[in-house]
Amino acid sequence: SGHLYTFEFHKQRAEIAEEEFKSHQLADIVTIECRDVCKDGFGLQDIADAVFLDVPRPWDAILSAKEAMKVNGGRICSFSPCIEQVQKTCDRLTDVGFTEIDVIECLQRPFDVRPCVINIPDLGEDQLDTTKTQEHNTTKLEEEKDNGEKRLPHKRKLTNPVASSVNIHTCAPHRTIPGHTGFLTFATLLPMAKRTQSLIKTSDTQDTKTKHTSIEKEIASKPVDEESITSK
Repeated sequence: SGHLYTFEFHKQRAEIAEEEFKSHQLADIVTIECRDVCKDGFGLQDIADAVFLDVPRPWDAILSAKEAMKVNGGRICSFSPCIEQVQKTCDRLTDVGFTEIDVIECLQRPFDVRPCVINIPDLGEDQLDTTKTQEHNTTKLEEEKDNGEKRLPHKRKLTNPVASSVNIHTCAPHRTIPGHTGFLTFATLLPMAKRTQSLIKTSDTQDTKTKHTSIEKEIASKPVDEESITSK
């Protein structure tokens, strides 16, 4: 029921994409145009519910993206590989009236999954009976106290060190991860009515601050009447 407008700077890629849309019978719902949106804008007005930017200078296309959005508002998302681009984009989004700005880092981190065999040791018969083990340890401590000598605990040799084994799968991240991170910046454009209310509130707040500042300056500029000051 919707329609997708996509823009490609490179003419050859735009032509290839157009042929692919036609071959997949998507030409009726997808319109592609060769256009530099950072320089020339989108050329659309009050038509889009959402805008996705994947351009080197997204801050240059944000104002045109706002004009392309419906009066009911919408959402915008911008992909940038560098944090400096994100900073400029967020500043521009704030300047033109977008709210609810969020940034998410996209970092692909592959893991290696490998089979592994875990050996379960045989701890001996004493370990199966907790009561016998506790009695044996208590008797041994009493004998050491009576003799007054401290002896190292006796180490038993396991006749059957490995009782059984279990096959499991383990995973660990790659030590080196080729590639580059990226950032997704999201923002919301409120409906026109709410934007107007927000502007009115901001204007009233600024007017109030201006009035208070003017009154403070006026009071500070007035000379002090020494005769009106009385001492007790």
